[in-house]
Amino acid sequence: MVNQVIVRRRRSEEPVFEAISNEGSAPPLSFENSASGIYVPRLGSDDLIYIAAFAKSVGYLVDEFAVVGRHGAPLEERAAELVSASLIGNLASGANYAATIFSREYPGHFVAGLVLTSPDMHSLTVRRLGVIESDLPSLATDFLSSAWKQLQFA
Repeated sequence: MVNQVIVRRRRSEEPVFEAISNEGSAPPLSFENSASGIYVPRLGSDDLIYIAAFAKSVGYLVDEFAVVGRHGAPLEERAAELVSASLIGNLASGANYAATIFSREYPGHFVAGLVLTSPDMHSLTVRRLGVIESDLPSLATDFLSSAWKQLQFA
């Protein structure tokens, strides 16, 4: 099930994460309403790498990084597998290390998403701009809320 994560945030409140069904594939930014304090999380390559490291620290398996080339062009299957495996391996040395090596070894490439398996074996895909796929959307919002707080994203 494809969902869009939105973050509700008022000035002094903690952010609240919600998953909204997006089976119609509406553009992620169409869910924003800044006047109401609703925005879409903008997750870049480093953010997704840090989220993957957080996931590992709380018992998730990092199954795959989805990496794209310049202008969002998909990589050939074997190249994508190699880059993903490299990122997963480098996470053992920490998110900062993995992000540094990724930007150095793969200039012009971007992490577009990651695939995780929760400790209780639910699959969760997190993509840029807060697009998620999961059989359990509440898992995604709870996970992202915890990651957001732990990683101190703005």
